[in-house]
Amino acid sequence: MEYLISDLSSSIPILQKISDGQKLSFDEAWSLVTLYKKYKDTDSIVDYVEGTPKSGYTQLRVDVEDLVKETTAILNIYYSAKKQFKDFDAKALYKKYLEPLKSTYEQAQEVSAKAYKDYKEVDNSLDMPEARYSKEELPRIWGLHAQKKEYADKCSKRTKELFMVYDRERRRTARLFNFKLSAFVMLVYSLNEMSKAPDFSAKNIYIFNYLIMK
Repeated sequence: MEYLISDLSSSIPILQKISDGQKLSFDEAWSLVTLYKKYKDTDSIVDYVEGTPKSGYTQLRVDVEDLVKETTAILNIYYSAKKQFKDFDAKALYKKYLEPLKSTYEQAQEVSAKAYKDYKEVDNSLDMPEARYSKEELPRIWGLHAQKKEYADKCSKRTKELFMVYDRERRRTARLFNFKLSAFVMLVYSLNEMSKAPDFSAKNIYIFNYLIMK
């Protein structure tokens, strides 16, 4: 739970930026996506509480109090800026982040297409070379053909590499495209409610009663 509390605390300045109408960087938005993915299974909190030995009840109480504090702070930011949270556009951030990679790939694709076209013009002219070129010209044309082919192959390879970089990053960060800030808020709300309610399960009632009575 220590990591959860720390991650929630780290998200507060980012959420405050949203509240203030400021734009997030990709890394800031991605940290929210990562936090949500990491902790969306709230059963892990129940497992943590249930797995805490009696010797850890004091620290558990501190953890729960800290969880209430951090989740309440986040919810207060949300309640004060619901419109800004609703207007948060994760898709736009996703597209902006990928745009340089996409643009680099598309530019390379254009260069590659032109290189291939130039090569094919020379290549096609050599279907019947004797009809087009003199014996003196042929060595130069074949040399040009080799150069054009080498350059076209090089451009094609570079284009494929850039596409792989773009496509790999597009897939890796796809969760940002589908990210809903409302789902993040709901997670925080659930954590807040859980942290304030001692009855996670029958066993947890005993644990929290022990803490309260101590």
